[in-house]
Amino acid sequence: MEQGEGIFSASGELLALEGIVFDLSNDNISEMATGLEQMRKLTE
Repeated sequence: MEQGEGIFSASGELLALEGIVFDLSNDNISEMATGLEQMRKLTE
């Protein structure tokens, strides 16, 4: 998932991209779930 926008010059030339990108592949979702479970155990 991406959230961002292009930064353009007065003539319309793309100068930069500003924003964030989330990698939500199955591997990363599994890692996030594991991390959340570990944090939950620490707060019990």
